Amino acid sequence: MFRHFLTLFVVVSSFLEADSLFQPSNTTFTTLFRTDWGTIGSTSPLPAMLMLARSETYDGDWHVAVSAGLEGRRDFSESGFLLNCLEATRYVGDHEFTLGKRVEAVGVMDLLSVTNILNPIRTPFFDDPDPEIRRIPQWMAVADLALAEETRLRFILEPFDHRYQDYTDTYLSLALDTLVPALVSDYRLDDPFWEAAKTQIFLPAYRNGIAPAVKNAIGSYYDVDDLSIDKLLVGMKLERRLEETLLGFAWFNKYSEIPYIEADPHLVSALLDNPNAWKHLQDYLGQNDLSLIEGVEGFRYNQLMLYTEGVAGEFGVRAEAFWRDRIPYLAGYSSLYGAAVGIDHHSTQLFQELEVQWLGMGRSGENLFAAVWALRGEPMLRGRFAARFEHYTILGGVEGKSRLSLLPTLVLSYRERIALRLQYLLYPDDRTLDTFVTTLEVRF
Repeated sequence: MFRHFLTLFVVVSSFLEADSLFQPSNTTFTTLFRTDWGTIGSTSPLPAMLMLARSETYDGDWHVAVSAGLEGRRDFSESGFLLNCLEATRYVGDHEFTLGKRVEAVGVMDLLSVTNILNPIRTPFFDDPDPEIRRIPQWMAVADLALAEETRLRFILEPFDHRYQDYTDTYLSLALDTLVPALVSDYRLDDPFWEAAKTQIFLPAYRNGIAPAVKNAIGSYYDVDDLSIDKLLVGMKLERRLEETLLGFAWFNKYSEIPYIEADPHLVSALLDNPNAWKHLQDYLGQNDLSLIEGVEGFRYNQLMLYTEGVAGEFGVRAEAFWRDRIPYLAGYSSLYGAAVGIDHHSTQLFQELEVQWLGMGRSGENLFAAVWALRGEPMLRGRFAARFEHYTILGGVEGKSRLSLLPTLVLSYRERIALRLQYLLYPDDRTLDTFVTTLEVRF
């Protein structure tokens, strides 16, 4: 399959100089091929290649757009045809009615946002300028009503997509592979029984294939393929634009991709009750059945958000805040709330963008923060060739613990149609996680 992708890529790319073959201005072709050195062949479900053709038609009262092509995943097990986008919009006076597979903008943050719960992000292409590539289009119906001058109200319906719940289960399992060994390794108890349990039960189990076991356990309690009407997302957005300022409010009610997983109460107590952790672990190990999961429960949640975007002198400024009434917690549910601010500045040689985000959990009182500082230099031209430098500084942390990562990027391009991105993801605290990434982009 991978060989067929490369063959088709070479054939399509050979037409780059033949401008007369693609005269319609409403048709574009895009090829993105990404390689993370050291990860090809892994079980990650994220796409490594996209090859798309996009066309759109305007006809007075109608706008129709379609984007389709090939997608390759990193393990190449589910590679093949991809209908990326298919939407039709009907204009009735100042109102718009849209049905199809599309991306709906939510909030105003470019890089840090947990408020867009309609379209999952395509992580390999998180910095792509095209929202239909940066995010994954979803099927939805949208009614956009003009209430007054520069004020619009949008109603949104979106079916539940179980594929992303499958991804969530996989990531949860992989997280447990990492979390549990680290958790039990941190216990320094001078007790031979505990040391034997740690080295002979916990670490071997979680380091040798617990992920499939956890996924199977979730599946035995919970039908991820159930697409009943009670999983439908409903929401609304109210936006008003005042000259260069946008004001917005949004509400969504959604069925969570992440179910509440009821873990063994002894293990939960060991995590929440540190002074008595050893006693709770002894109680857990004393059971005949060392099952991790006691039950799985699906649930809906509400999310409210406010956002604004405007200009202050030479700077672009944006901010958003949100509140979610339910997220899964170790023992029940918790609320989640947060805020983010962004500032950007564009000079003759450099574009800078800084976004800072804070999240808080109501039940535990934990605080999480993240910040991204992006630098994008102007291209240095030499004939039809150009080179430019980009750099991302990423900082994240929780409860006093933080991790820094750096992503320097060199972009080499030809006629603004072919671009080779060379990226090195650097973790100063743990260099074993460093990754070299190449992305080849072809657009015409």
